[in-house]
Amino acid sequence: MLKSLVISLIIITTTFILGYYYIASPEVVFDKEVVQYKVSENTRVVGYRVNKGGATVPFYYYYFFLSSSQAPGKNSPFMITSANNIEIKHQEEGRIQINMQGEILSFKNEVWTQVDDEFHSLKIDINARYQ
Repeated sequence: MLKSLVISLIIITTTFILGYYYIASPEVVFDKEVVQYKVSENTRVVGYRVNKGGATVPFYYYYFFLSSSQAPGKNSPFMITSANNIEIKHQEEGRIQINMQGEILSFKNEVWTQVDDEFHSLKIDINARYQ
């Protein structure tokens, strides 16, 4: 009797935790590609708009450093921002300059991606002005 009660409690608790995780984890859906910039023969910077819905919710833009064949779901974005209109300039091998106006929610200035069996680094300089 006690054993079945403990097993029932474990199953109920596990179901509750998994259900909460599923409900609380927001799904990010990219609805429009806004930027595609070729960094090298095998790598690129790609920006996508995320539309979380509703007229009162602003658009956010996720920017990724990817290999030519990679989809954005495997890597984390190096920048999340309200700016859809960014300017990218090639500085030197493995380095770009981003000029933008808008709010930055998240930013990493060095990112990596894998092309075949090699890892490629990209260093990012940014000039950002908040509107």
